[in-house]
Amino acid sequence: MKPTKEYLDFVDEELKGYLDILEKEIKKYLKSDAPLLSEAANYLIKAGGKRIRPSFIFLAYKSVGGENIDEVLPISAAIEFIHTASLIHDDINDHSEVRRGTAATHVAFGPIKALVAGDFLFVKAFEIGGRYDYEIIKIIGRACTNLAEGEILQNEIKGKTDVDKKEYLNIISKKTASLISACLEIGAVLGKAKPIWRSSLREFGINIGLAFQIVDDVLDILGEKKKTGKLRGMDLREGQISLPILYALKELEGEEKKFLKDVIEKKENDDEEIERAISLIKKSKAVERSYETAMAFANKAKELIFILPASKYRDHFEIVVEYIIQRCF
Repeated sequence: MKPTKEYLDFVDEELKGYLDILEKEIKKYLKSDAPLLSEAANYLIKAGGKRIRPSFIFLAYKSVGGENIDEVLPISAAIEFIHTASLIHDDINDHSEVRRGTAATHVAFGPIKALVAGDFLFVKAFEIGGRYDYEIIKIIGRACTNLAEGEILQNEIKGKTDVDKKEYLNIISKKTASLISACLEIGAVLGKAKPIWRSSLREFGINIGLAFQIVDDVLDILGEKKKTGKLRGMDLREGQISLPILYALKELEGEEKKFLKDVIEKKENDDEEIERAISLIKKSKAVERSYETAMAFANKAKELIFILPASKYRDHFEIVVEYIIQRCF
């Protein structure tokens, strides 16, 4: 399945063409002597996804003067494999039942097959990455280390209500922003970017990655399953601290604050309790404050992009940033 139409509405024909070729590249690598393994590994990829990370590799590469897209196609597929594998493993860890509007991989195939499918995707990613220079391998390795650290740190704060904003931002920087930043840096390196361009693209990735995750946090409160592909209030159901929850805990008082804390600290809540918690978060200014925080990171990302030479690819970064931010509406 191609990237979601909602995202494709925002991109130009050249990037659409690249993403079409990428889908063929992805299929080429996901073959196995065990057909069930190929099926499980392909399952979540076929369910769709935005392909934002490969898009960033392409845009970074072209924006600094890269010309031969065959140079970035394999690594774009590898990054999509890493991202997909991390989602499969996350869903197992969090006991999430829905992903991209369909049953999570571990629900469809069982946890053991899903775990192996995730491992298979990681292995395929590093098989591809191993063809590149050490500089690229180092960037991918650092991003994957951050993914693992972020997952552990997030699990350590599950069910806790005394988390501060700095701790939260550190976790999403590792879990979300680090891989996005790696995509920008990979494109820069392969495009032989000047050091200042490479640095700006790497920092752009961190800032837009933080904005992306915070918008996801807001969508977890405001979104509908048909748009987000998962149940509303999943962070509350799993006892995960998101930015709207963190801000609401700071603002609410008395019985309302106690109720929200109880929901986060409990292992199980019914739908009525989740909906009441969502109503309390909406009642506070937490959603608005979270969106403002996301906008601040997005605006910082836009500033960094203007260090690059003027081109349609630089302009397109702004379009993708706009897409990321507008998802709340």
